[in-house]
Amino acid sequence: DPNVKIKTTSLSGKTIRSLEFKIFIISRKGKEELDLTWLTISEPISDSYISNHRFSSYSDFYKLLKGASKDDYLYRFQITSMIYDGELIVK
Repeated sequence: DPNVKIKTTSLSGKTIRSLEFKIFIISRKGKEELDLTWLTISEPISDSYISNHRFSSYSDFYKLLKGASKDDYLYRFQITSMIYDGELIVK
């Protein structure tokens, strides 16, 4: 199954309670964006946090990246919603 590793670092004493973002997969071979995936993280994130998130239900996402070289695609993230230190930052 494909994994996306996310590292988030908060300021001392602050916590990310929720994070939702889009992942854009862009081919370096001149093609348009190939996929768009939503991901929501709901567990608290404080200090430094590394998490692996599986996209096992996205078979097309897996097929796209399976066997691909790291130079084949670019990845861009867009935060759509985040609760940081009890405050909604983006929605």
